[in-house]
Amino acid sequence: MQSLSWRWTTNSIDTDAFVAFCKTMIGRELDMIGGKAKFTLQNITLHAFYYQVSDNKLLKQNIRYVKRVLEQYTNLKSLNPGHYANITHNGHYILALIQLYENLKNQNPQ
Repeated sequence: MQSLSWRWTTNSIDTDAFVAFCKTMIGRELDMIGGKAKFTLQNITLHAFYYQVSDNKLLKQNIRYVKRVLEQYTNLKSLNPGHYANITHNGHYILALIQLYENLKNQNPQ
């Protein structure tokens, strides 16, 4: 297993740590929240996350929306995509990554 260069924070998710974690997920087929569909995280740049969805469409999510979802998640602790509709209609992708991040965090508390 590769060395991971991200760290846990207490109550909030550090954006840099989250992005570093997400980079380890690039190329993996991931379950959406609810598990009814799958997507693949294709790439992460300084400005955006790119997702390949089930119909082979490539979706781009600007990093500012990722940051806003992370901030709102810190307050709500909710994985319900409807709670993030005021930020982005593609929140379910980032929420799936948050769920993986939090699950790993709970398995490896520091």
